[in-house]
Amino acid sequence: YLFLAGYFFRTLFVNLRLPGSVGVIVSGFIYSFFFQEDLFWARDKLQSLAFFLVLLTAGLEIKFQDLKLHVFLLAMAPSSLEVLAISVYSMFILEFSLMEGLVLGSVLVALGDGLVIPKMKEFGEAFPDHPMPRLVFTWAPVEASFILAV
Repeated sequence: YLFLAGYFFRTLFVNLRLPGSVGVIVSGFIYSFFFQEDLFWARDKLQSLAFFLVLLTAGLEIKFQDLKLHVFLLAMAPSSLEVLAISVYSMFILEFSLMEGLVLGSVLVALGDGLVIPKMKEFGEAFPDHPMPRLVFTWAPVEASFILAV
């Protein structure tokens, strides 16, 4: 029922010309009042399932001929620098250890795909001939796989 309510609120918000992700967040907020204990125990599984579904959606868009050197550079260079910057910041400012800083950096870098991929899907529907959605659908799973492997 949680997924159906999320889909309903997403559809409602999209029809009202509002971001669909906000509708899903609102449905989760409403559900938290009624099923707080059940959602607390299932939260980790729901988050991993949602992340898996986002990567699966983007991964199904990948074509082998789209995997070129510039895609790997777009996936690995910025994410590596983000992890490095977050870990250095957390070590010097927050006084974390090196391992804690690297874990924090890898978690924060991997969070962006859940927001980028749905927006690129909307962008691709609005501008069907634009190359940007294809590039992002190829780049995002490669980046997430790289970060999760590191």
